[in-house]
Amino acid sequence: MKRLVVALVCSLHFVSLAVATASPGHWTTGLSGKPIYALAVNPSNPEIVYAGRDRGIFKSTDAGTTWTFFHVGSPDISMVHHLVIDPQPPRFLYASTASDFGGGRLFKSTDGGETWSLIHMAAGPHILVIDPQHPTVLYAGVFYEGFFKSVDGGVNRTMVGLEPGVTSWPIQVSALVLDPTNPAILYAGALDGGVLKSTDAVATWVNIFWAGDNQPVEDARDLRIYSINAIAVAPTQPTTLYVSTQGRGILKSIDGGMKWQELDRGLLYVLAVVIDPTTPAVLYAATYDSVFLSTDSGEHWQNLQFPSSTPGINAITVNSTGTALYVGTNNGVSVYRLGE
Repeated sequence: MKRLVVALVCSLHFVSLAVATASPGHWTTGLSGKPIYALAVNPSNPEIVYAGRDRGIFKSTDAGTTWTFFHVGSPDISMVHHLVIDPQPPRFLYASTASDFGGGRLFKSTDGGETWSLIHMAAGPHILVIDPQHPTVLYAGVFYEGFFKSVDGGVNRTMVGLEPGVTSWPIQVSALVLDPTNPAILYAGALDGGVLKSTDAVATWVNIFWAGDNQPVEDARDLRIYSINAIAVAPTQPTTLYVSTQGRGILKSIDGGMKWQELDRGLLYVLAVVIDPTTPAVLYAATYDSVFLSTDSGEHWQNLQFPSSTPGINAITVNSTGTALYVGTNNGVSVYRLGE
């Protein structure tokens, strides 16, 4: 199971090419000696950071300088691979885990990660998103199963099926995001190829990469063979999407997925792209061993000279003020700080 989950959170081990230039910030070590698979920053208090690891999470209340460990679930939990924070107070925390005995479990904490309750078990790990306008509405993509929806904070769930022909079944869900201005629009990615789009709160889906003769997608028919690692939606221009792939680099759409363009071909195996919430033209991209910065919406990239020679990057996120980028690796958490 651990091998399965790692496929969700890390890209393949290839070296990306980019020209090194001067960096606008500097790197610090936030946590060392522990593998980190997931990261989340409190949207209203950027000092609070969570990092998922084997058996539980680390929590920092000082922007990654010091950390406290809390167990998640039972001792058979092998790793925490996905963390999501409620977008509104009281900031409930959700953790998706994998078990030593197979399957995935979804836990919820109402006290900042100190204690946890199990809210769902499934055949594989969960990728979770929360409706920012109605935070009791949760959507979960489950590896090997499909999609679930809850309207009461995870207490009850309904499985959402896929229309015949949308994609292969069972779908290997690897990414799930929603439009922050219209939460009825969601995008999902699959390790077995393809990006799905729902415009009716997951009642139905269309695979916008699996282009048939009658679908309005141009130059996308070969994109379905590439595994999807992550999807990012621009917060102020939600029709702008960035898709991170294994083998095709970063793909960008400015019309909600109708048409796509390839960005820098030197970045082939990309773990994720994250968008600075204060300046949407600023992007960060992570490969297995490097972190890159773009200040022009992905047209050009510079290598931020990640400090470790063999980091094994697993997760990346930026805080709500755009002043700190957190990178989770096989050896801990590194922090790229700006404006200090």
